[in-house]
Amino acid sequence: MNPATLALLDQADAATTQSLGALYNAAEHLAALPAGPISRAMIERFRQRALTGTLGACDHLKPTAPKPAFWMPWAPGKIRCAHCTMRVYERVKGTAEDNRCDHCRRSTVVMNTVCVQIPAFVFTVGDLPPVSTPPVQVHFGLCNPCRQADQSPPPTQGA
Repeated sequence: MNPATLALLDQADAATTQSLGALYNAAEHLAALPAGPISRAMIERFRQRALTGTLGACDHLKPTAPKPAFWMPWAPGKIRCAHCTMRVYERVKGTAEDNRCDHCRRSTVVMNTVCVQIPAFVFTVGDLPPVSTPPVQVHFGLCNPCRQADQSPPPTQGA
């Protein structure tokens, strides 16, 4: 493996570790539960945007310098660095969107914050220099019924 690829792999690993550290710190204050069907559906929304080319990135994210990034289903057009993510949160704070479930889209008084981590990936194509995707935290809010549905055990087969 060439030195540029090794260096980028190290950077991608460090960015993923940094992003996971932030999630672990947040999990100490939130109920950390495994990803259920609604959480997986949110990841699928992210994946579909990436596959169809309808997902951009803020100018602060570079394919040769991975750092933690964030994606929110209520602002789905871009993945963003931490600074740009905070600017988007500030724009919706106190608006109707601030109290809308990201899955069912109903207004709610109680919002359950959920976050799922997608690690960084490094790619090489032929003799081109390696590039990386950032580690992405998918942040979304669920109303109580959607959060309960996300954490319900799957039905047993034959039941």
